[in-house]
Amino acid sequence: MNLDSFYARGLVEYAESLDMLPILYEVASGILDGLGGTERGRGTDALIRFMRAVPRGNRRSVLKKFAALTRGKLGIIDVEVTAPRPLSPEQLSALSEGIGRALKKKPVVSVKLDDSLIGGIRVIAGNRMTDYSIRQKIFRLKQDIREKVVSK
Repeated sequence: MNLDSFYARGLVEYAESLDMLPILYEVASGILDGLGGTERGRGTDALIRFMRAVPRGNRRSVLKKFAALTRGKLGIIDVEVTAPRPLSPEQLSALSEGIGRALKKKPVVSVKLDDSLIGGIRVIAGNRMTDYSIRQKIFRLKQDIREKVVSK
């Protein structure tokens, strides 16, 4: 185990001992995304106290490893949805809820646009991909037709 992993695991244990794992995850994620870390609060103060022990050059890497470890503990999964056009907030909310129920995890959904899909969506969650696109349905239909023609 390298030094960054050691510190990241220590930060997880520290956050759990304070019963603040979700809060420290949010603060760390905000810092990594360039969105936060400046607002003072219990979570920020706790994270600062811990990070003072981490060598300056290792801090970003430690936060990344901490976030990855914490995502697993909190049941958070990244989900990439590819669609031919932007999804409405209602569609995105319904999709997120459905994915969450199906995977029994908390999905963080990002949407990519691909106009070659014609219609439907493609969903990648972790190492699983499900293709509900019209393009994929047409491809399957072509395969079925070829198999029936060849088998006769």
